[in-house]
Amino acid sequence: MDDPMSRQNGQPPRDHELPRHEQHRRALLATIEAEFTSQHHRADRAGLADQADRADWAHRPVPSRLRGWAAPLAAAAAVLAIAGAVLGARALLPQGGQPGTGRPPVTGSAGTTPSLSTALTPVGATPTPVQESGGQWLVTRKYQMNAPVSGLVVNDPVGAVLVSGGGSGGVSVTATVSYRSAQPSITQRVSGGTLSLAYSSCTDCGVSFQVTVPRGASITINEGTGHVGLTGLAGGVDVAVHAGSVTATGLTGAEARFSDDVGGINVSFSAPPRQLTAQAQTGAIIVDVPSSADYRVSANTGMGALTVTVPQSSSATHVVTATTNIGAVTVGTG
Repeated sequence: MDDPMSRQNGQPPRDHELPRHEQHRRALLATIEAEFTSQHHRADRAGLADQADRADWAHRPVPSRLRGWAAPLAAAAAVLAIAGAVLGARALLPQGGQPGTGRPPVTGSAGTTPSLSTALTPVGATPTPVQESGGQWLVTRKYQMNAPVSGLVVNDPVGAVLVSGGGSGGVSVTATVSYRSAQPSITQRVSGGTLSLAYSSCTDCGVSFQVTVPRGASITINEGTGHVGLTGLAGGVDVAVHAGSVTATGLTGAEARFSDDVGGINVSFSAPPRQLTAQAQTGAIIVDVPSSADYRVSANTGMGALTVTVPQSSSATHVVTATTNIGAVTVGTG
């Protein structure tokens, strides 16, 4: 992945473009339809639709008859519910603006660049917004804090959140703002050793955060629409995503929790976690853990392949829970 911290011209990498919500929604709906059709054909080939079975099925209680349909219908309903939010967010995609002016649009009270208070200090000169095609503007700003933190909380309605573990030093933040009319103000506060990052409410903007924290810091991320990526962290992790993907590598913390309404979860650990939970409504789940420990595994999928290859024991102190309504579930060793 292109690292914005390594860019010399101040322009963010292209993967900070705001999510293409409608395209992702259509792909998810196509996957659901394909899975449903495949299951239906398999049932026909197995002879489940013969007359005797039809008569038996018709006399079963209603909840029993619907049980096989519950997971795909629930997941499809989740996708369609999110579609409303997706359509509302389509104003975030490049379409119109102020072409030909050569100037950023009026920013109102938000100011001309993202701002943070004294806990995080700006690095370098004040950046100039760059106009992209379709009237979308991008501006990237870097910050640092020399004091170490023990925790990080990020609330990001639209964008990406990338967090990596560093040494025992302070914190560095690269914030990339994508907007069309008024860019938001980035907000932060430090309380009890925990740094919280967010941004002011807006209707046509998003912010991507790239943050380096001490390896042992605990991480909490609430992502609306976008990608969450974690690497090299040793503290506890709690990630919730409404629509988007979650990836993590090199985790060594004892506890981790990942939830994703629509998207996918792919996480790997370098040390056996004591408690790991990965749950999705629609999307595949891949969990890799070291083979040096036994695990008590609870894995399930309403529609999709289920593969568990880790050493298992009912008395294991390392617990892995991986469930999804639609999608494959794989729990293995890296």
